[in-house]
Amino acid sequence: MNIAKRDVVEASGSGQKSGSEAAIHAMPRIFEADDTDAVLLIYASNEFNALNKAAALLNIRVLCPVIAVYAVNTYRHSARLFITGGKEITSAEGTTQGDPLAMAIYALSTQPLITSIQAMSDAKQCWFAADACGAGTISEIKQWWDGLNKFGPDIGYFPNGKKCWIVAKPEKEALVKVAFKDTAINVTVEGQKHLGAVIGSRDCLQDYVNEKVTNCVNEVVQLVEFAQIQPQASYAAYTFGLKHHWTYFLRIPPDIQDLLEPLEEAISQVLIPAIVGRKCSKLDRDALALPVRLGGLSLSNPCHEAAREHASSTQVTPSLVEHIMAQTHQLPDESLIASGPLPLQEHGFNLGKREFRDAVKLRYDWPFDDIPSMCACGENLTVDHAMICKRGGFVIQRHNEFRDLEADLLSIVCTDVEVGLVLQDITEEQLSRGSNRAQDARLDVRARGFWDPQSSAFLDVRVCLPNAESYKDWEPQQIYRIHENDKKRLYSRRVLDVEHGSFTPLVFTTTGGMGMECIRYHCRLAELIAAKKGERYSQTISWIRAKTSFALLWSALVCLRGSRVKRRASYDYNNCDFEIAAAEGAIDIVLCLLAVLYIRFDSVIYSFPDTLTLEKKESHVSRKEKT
Repeated sequence: MNIAKRDVVEASGSGQKSGSEAAIHAMPRIFEADDTDAVLLIYASNEFNALNKAAALLNIRVLCPVIAVYAVNTYRHSARLFITGGKEITSAEGTTQGDPLAMAIYALSTQPLITSIQAMSDAKQCWFAADACGAGTISEIKQWWDGLNKFGPDIGYFPNGKKCWIVAKPEKEALVKVAFKDTAINVTVEGQKHLGAVIGSRDCLQDYVNEKVTNCVNEVVQLVEFAQIQPQASYAAYTFGLKHHWTYFLRIPPDIQDLLEPLEEAISQVLIPAIVGRKCSKLDRDALALPVRLGGLSLSNPCHEAAREHASSTQVTPSLVEHIMAQTHQLPDESLIASGPLPLQEHGFNLGKREFRDAVKLRYDWPFDDIPSMCACGENLTVDHAMICKRGGFVIQRHNEFRDLEADLLSIVCTDVEVGLVLQDITEEQLSRGSNRAQDARLDVRARGFWDPQSSAFLDVRVCLPNAESYKDWEPQQIYRIHENDKKRLYSRRVLDVEHGSFTPLVFTTTGGMGMECIRYHCRLAELIAAKKGERYSQTISWIRAKTSFALLWSALVCLRGSRVKRRASYDYNNCDFEIAAAEGAIDIVLCLLAVLYIRFDSVIYSFPDTLTLEKKESHVSRKEKT
């Protein structure tokens, strides 16, 4: 999540800084607007536990592919839940409690629902996790409610009408009750809680604040009991824990300083004396409220803090508030959804009609019914054989394409990059058994400063076929490891002892996989490129993976469809000297005529011995034919 957070934010719109505060500031303003009749606050049954896993994983693959693999691997099967008494139950739906990815999965899963009901209703909606609210005219919020009940169950979102509330303006109360008479939704004109604040009248807000203050005072009193014997621990518990419990609460409602007086009295008259061992004057209280760096103890006054925190909250959220009020979030273009965006040709990501279908067949191992049954080499032409057949040079072409691609990517961050480097000769170095000792031994790529400054990194590419008969009983990681170890056996010790560099084998498979060494290499490459170009790591690594995947796909398509039949060598007419060619052509004509006479004579006498004995053939040929 530390890496993929920004991708999740862009895909779902969630995770905005101070997002809940912006929603709290925006919704009362929307409710007070002249064109708003009421606000509908939604309570969903079982919320996170009822999420439809199948729909969620499908939507995540489309909306945020960066986390799709992890999400599928962790949520494709039922979760094991352990309850008191040692019993175990399985959870087939919903997100798992404690999973760092749970909120991201839920946010991405509800995005299609939010988009769908936005398209069918003009109500202004705002979502925070499972809490949703819609505001507008009575007809607008009724359409919005109907949309929730229509599309919500498909993704596992079930609005509970008995716990939902409509906060209506007094003059609209009767009309709201008529419009929602067939539902179990509660209707009020006083106000209702919303994300830790209140939408409605001032009286409702005061009741809510008084309730919160009472709870805070009780927490302070409980801490005082412990402060009598452990003042330092109580001070730490207050400054680093307890007072932050109500920081969010202080930032939300406006003009509540006078309502916080009971809490300030509990702190100044009970808690502080218990901690410092004496009663404090007003001057002492003001000094203790200062930050530690200014000589205080950070025992802040909530009455003074409330105005400052609320002002800070309104200053950092105006942009989000305006977006919520105007509902100006970017929705998908319907024309784009209908036709689908074309892949970018300039990056080589576009496929032709047959190429695309071939790629799909390769991906799912579907049969090909339009390729020859026999290869030019004489073997049966199967997909697996096409990937490894050396006839036509496509295997070495595939290797060179990956070599050149990695060199091009390295050139973005390394200034000294060399392809096809011949290693230094071995003099008196003692290499391990199996090392390549050839004088003309080569490695694919060398780059200076990749792993360490001024140190050369040597790379060697290998593309293997994981579906080979010899690998049928092996796991993919075993296949990668054996090829990596083989490369290291050949070159690692020579590079370390002779070249004084590092060696990394880049093992790919024809089906799109990578070895662990290759994965680590690309992660490091993505970090360097992202840092140099100022891009996000997640986008950079996705781009690198896309480039390597398409390079492998193109090479696989060439191996499958490329012609392995030897063609006649073409003549270079551009560099032809016509005068010389004409003179040589005259000689060639004479030679050709002699050859024709030789063939004709040989065909007549049936043989062409070193010493002609035409007399033996007189019975078969005439004098004219002899001549």
